[in-house]
Amino acid sequence: MIAAAIIDVGNPTGQSGGGSGQGAPTANFSWTPKLAYKGSQVTFHNTSTGSTPMSWSWSVNGSQVAVSQDFTYYPSANFLCELTATNSQGSNSDYQYITVNTNQ
Repeated sequence: MIAAAIIDVGNPTGQSGGGSGQGAPTANFSWTPKLAYKGSQVTFHNTSTGSTPMSWSWSVNGSQVAVSQDFTYYPSANFLCELTATNSQGSNSDYQYITVNTNQ
């Protein structure tokens, strides 16, 4: 299992598309380390762009998780991670899979 996953909200307030920043945000995230092993910690990085103010919600395999919430991944599995960024103009979601390996 991964012992903990930390979500880093970061500073995702850049303007989208080089314009005035109007419109719905574009959700995006990454994580480190890219190779996850049981017992390791993973940090998610929010790199969403768009006009502000924005709010964000995270889920792993369909379950909502809070910023800096610890949760457990079980070994040898793929987990669907989702970040949804929302502002007054709409919302956008980014879906990515993280794979947990049993052996280093």
